[in-house]
Amino acid sequence: MRRSSRGFTLIELLITIGILGLALAIALPAFRSFRDSLSRSQARAQLIADLRAARQTSVTRHRSVIVSFAGTTNQTTYTLHTDLNGDQIQQANEPRSIHVLPTPAKISTVSIVSSPAHPTSLIFDTSGLLIPGYSGGRLIVTGGRGRPDTLDVSAVGMVYRP
Repeated sequence: MRRSSRGFTLIELLITIGILGLALAIALPAFRSFRDSLSRSQARAQLIADLRAARQTSVTRHRSVIVSFAGTTNQTTYTLHTDLNGDQIQQANEPRSIHVLPTPAKISTVSIVSSPAHPTSLIFDTSGLLIPGYSGGRLIVTGGRGRPDTLDVSAVGMVYRP
């Protein structure tokens, strides 16, 4: 009697599933770390681009641009506001946009050296500098695992990684 070999035995399938499970168990932490660093770098790049665009807009439109954060810790959104009348208060007719960071990234710390009137805002004047009374600030971006990535904003409005 001749046996036909048309498939896999149960033992072969169990060994294959075991090897795949082991490979997945080894790769999963690395993938999570990669995803965390990717969201953190995307958030950092978005913040840099938006802060530079705010500075450029203030120069080209000859209007102050305000970048506002709702608080000093764990922020996932921020607002860009073009101040048409120069009062540093958002009016209904003034353009603004709300920006959201990619999940799970957040701005864990907002530290701005400014006047007491706007402790969580960066205000660029018409020359692209921060308004008088501001000497810059620091934004710390974290991903899902809490690893920090720091951005500094100088008094002359330059955004950079220290």
